[in-house]
Amino acid sequence: MEELDETGRLVKAAGSKWDGFVVNQRDLPALRSTAAKIEHDFGGIDILFANAGIQAFRPLLEMEDPDWNIQIDVNLTGTVNAIRAFAPALVRQGAGCIILTTSTQGQHGTMYGSAYSASKWGIIVLMKSTALELGKYKITVNALVPGLIDTPLTRHEECYAQALEVAGRVPSGDVRKYEEDVRR
Repeated sequence: MEELDETGRLVKAAGSKWDGFVVNQRDLPALRSTAAKIEHDFGGIDILFANAGIQAFRPLLEMEDPDWNIQIDVNLTGTVNAIRAFAPALVRQGAGCIILTTSTQGQHGTMYGSAYSASKWGIIVLMKSTALELGKYKITVNALVPGLIDTPLTRHEECYAQALEVAGRVPSGDVRKYEEDVRR
């Protein structure tokens, strides 16, 4: 919440209107209510940036249903819910932009990351299908596919090692060296 509050402070300091919302994107009615409030208070919605991701590393054959379900539910279903809640405002105004965040892991898979990879692959085809449906309303739909970013989600030794191997490098075990590689 501190980061959201700080963002709000900076936006207001720049002279713009701000209102912050914290909503669980798995809760479609809450998202729809938030979208309606934003559309009313700000006079419309121009951009939806749907960015969410959780990941748990579990071997597929040892994965329990909750491990699979939570990742698909947050990452993929939550993204679909965000589109379903906010896109109607874009359709009403006849233009807009939707940006979805996926992952390189959705393009190549990850050892012990099948649920995450499947959810992020799903976002890629969701983006393509949504673009086909909403293009007639002058709404663009794109996906942002960032590489490995140093966040709590990615601070997992096996993930680091696999990311380096996929990039054609050999894991050294030296986290500082890896951090230098990430910055390049």
